[in-house]
Amino acid sequence: FPPCVHTSWGPGDSAAKYNLVPLQKGAIFSTVNGQAEVRFQLPKELRFTAKLKSNERDEKALAGYIMHRVVADLAIFTINAPSRGEFGLEIYTNDPEKDGNSLFHAYQYLIICPEVKGAVEPLPTLPPGYLGPQPSFRQLSLSAASHSDPYIQTDSGELQIAFGMSQPLSMTSQLIFVSGDRSEDFSEYILQQGRDYNDLVTFLTKLPKAGLYKFQVYALPYADTSESLPGVYNYLINCTNTYASLIPFPKQYGQWKEGCMLHEPQEGQISANRPTKGSASSFQYVYFKMDVPKANAVAVVVGEDWTQLEQKSGPGSAWEGEVFMEKHWGKESKAAVCANYGSVKASY
Repeated sequence: FPPCVHTSWGPGDSAAKYNLVPLQKGAIFSTVNGQAEVRFQLPKELRFTAKLKSNERDEKALAGYIMHRVVADLAIFTINAPSRGEFGLEIYTNDPEKDGNSLFHAYQYLIICPEVKGAVEPLPTLPPGYLGPQPSFRQLSLSAASHSDPYIQTDSGELQIAFGMSQPLSMTSQLIFVSGDRSEDFSEYILQQGRDYNDLVTFLTKLPKAGLYKFQVYALPYADTSESLPGVYNYLINCTNTYASLIPFPKQYGQWKEGCMLHEPQEGQISANRPTKGSASSFQYVYFKMDVPKANAVAVVVGEDWTQLEQKSGPGSAWEGEVFMEKHWGKESKAAVCANYGSVKASY
């Protein structure tokens, strides 16, 4: 048998003191397609760590094949067996109110893996408590509106991840590709969308290639002028297949992330031979439409040319208008959207 600390499978020495309710019967499981999951109902907030043991590999080499996370009142442990064989799963628990930093052996399972399809990629090494809400998430009264499970599996490569806010927040995010021991920043594939009136911020996210990604969200109240935003929520995204277009979103700056919303164009690269002309009258123009709360004026700047957008439906509505692009193709490389917030008329 795998070299575990206990001589029996099931509840450990300290199981009784934590009142965990196992949501599966028995203590010996077989994997399905190389995967197994163990779940517990939690009576209160607890912390966990988990170890995988095997006679074939040491504990360190197996660290990337076990992942745990807490979703509402559930603790979920996912095993991705690296090969055929038998694996011991040891689960250790900590009650932050009583146990200090000590973790105690609560449960132990035997996982039997009869088959594995192809090579199994280990998960990136995540620090304890990395997945899900971080300490300041609750302090800021944020809520996960779209994905309450911090482990997301997708086979389309396009996601909309949304958070509910109870106060105005400055938010930003980062998308990092972490497959194959690499760490590549793909944050240009995120478009942050906010609306002043519905207290929801949405991150439109494209995953340009299959693999594992870390999606990290940062936030701070508007009133706080600190330079750095603390992390508030972390996801791990497993993208098995992708159909996302590989064109990045436009780059968004700090003030954009205070409740602005982009209707069109949503591609960060605009070209003459684009598939549709959107709302523009012809392909010589590009139509811009966006919500920019509190702005007095919004303009699209290409080279020396400024095109003012207008609020066609009155105050509080979207800024929109078409910009003549034909003379810029092949000459200018950048278009910028600038806003005036009123303190100085000429300052955008």
